[in-house]
Amino acid sequence: MPDYDRRSAKVRRRLVTIPRHVLGLIVVTITLPLLLVAALIFDLVRWASTRRRFMASRLVLFLWVYLFLGVLGVIAFGFGWLLSGFGLRRDALVASAYPVQTRWATALFNAGKVLFRLSFEVTGDDAAKPGPIIMLMNHASLLDVVLPITVVAGPHRMRLRYLLKRELLTDPAIDIGGLRLPNYFVDRRAATLGESSAIRQLATGIGERDGVLIYPEGTRFTPAKLERALKRLAKSDPEHLEAARKLRHVLPPRPAGTLAALDGSPDADVVFAAHVGLTGLAEISDFWSGAIIGREVKMSLWRVPRSSIPEDRKGRLDWLIEQWQRVDDWVDEAL
Repeated sequence: MPDYDRRSAKVRRRLVTIPRHVLGLIVVTITLPLLLVAALIFDLVRWASTRRRFMASRLVLFLWVYLFLGVLGVIAFGFGWLLSGFGLRRDALVASAYPVQTRWATALFNAGKVLFRLSFEVTGDDAAKPGPIIMLMNHASLLDVVLPITVVAGPHRMRLRYLLKRELLTDPAIDIGGLRLPNYFVDRRAATLGESSAIRQLATGIGERDGVLIYPEGTRFTPAKLERALKRLAKSDPEHLEAARKLRHVLPPRPAGTLAALDGSPDADVVFAAHVGLTGLAEISDFWSGAIIGREVKMSLWRVPRSSIPEDRKGRLDWLIEQWQRVDDWVDEAL
């Protein structure tokens, strides 16, 4: 059992994160009129001087929605725990968590669509069913974490198992729901055999309604991160450096998680998911420019049958970088 999943660790963490989240909602709700007035004044002054779109007021409203949905999610997970006999009926507990996760993520994404006036177009989403699948997706923004749930898990009733960074456990809704479901929160600083074994186990036993979601880049794309990744690759994997240098909009994939998932589920096809429209929004500070407002978000999925994936490690590494180049090419054409 990972250290973050031990009962004592969860209790200590949630005694901090849940009260903090609830207190945040209370404070923001009480002060919302003042916050909105201040944000509107700021937006008006900035618009008058720079003609930038109103952003502060939108971010205040999105913050409130995020806090509100987080508290609702915690309450809903709590009801699921009670109705499953205080967690004793494990199957019922897990089954109740999937719809809560889907509704939470969908509501958060829809709020973002409305507040930031986003349009959304997806093609090829039927490629995600049936399972078992390993879904590989590029990572460009704080917002794209909810895309697989709104595009695949919700509409197609697929149960996705997430490979996520451990830092997300500071969000109580993600913490409770994420650990109730068969997900794994990876320590990105520790590429150990234990991590690979856990990812392999995550992919084991997935069926026709299941999939494993991995962000092979390991972090959100920025041009600066691409330069750093190429420098690391020059030392760790010079054989694939030349191919990686052709990438323009995605980072070179870190293969360990993908290879472990392929080993864990030998019958799973691989579904690639490429998206564009959220690039340049890797940090909260990136939203201040207002560049997100009115963007068109596009997403495309395609499926690679398992029979066409090499069995040996070198062949799989070559295949992965080749497919990731296809992701990069699609992003380039969609821009």
